[in-house]
Amino acid sequence: MNDPSAALSGGSLIIGLLVLLVLILWILLPFAVFGLKPRVDEVIKQQKITNKLLSEVAASGGEPVHETNESENQRSGRKAPQFD
Repeated sequence: MNDPSAALSGGSLIIGLLVLLVLILWILLPFAVFGLKPRVDEVIKQQKITNKLLSEVAASGGEPVHETNESENQRSGRKAPQFD
């Protein structure tokens, strides 16, 4: 009964490894959260733009709100997008 290896046998070893794993994950968690924050902020920004555009389309009765044509692109100096 006084054998030191008996204390780390079976279930005690598994529980110890699980506690170690949780401890490591708990330490790494803040780095993961703060690493994702800029990406989440960008997604929120894009979502707000999309919601604004959708509300404009809904208010116009489903017609496109921002139509661009060749002359408008020429006045602004922009090139029209090319789709293949």
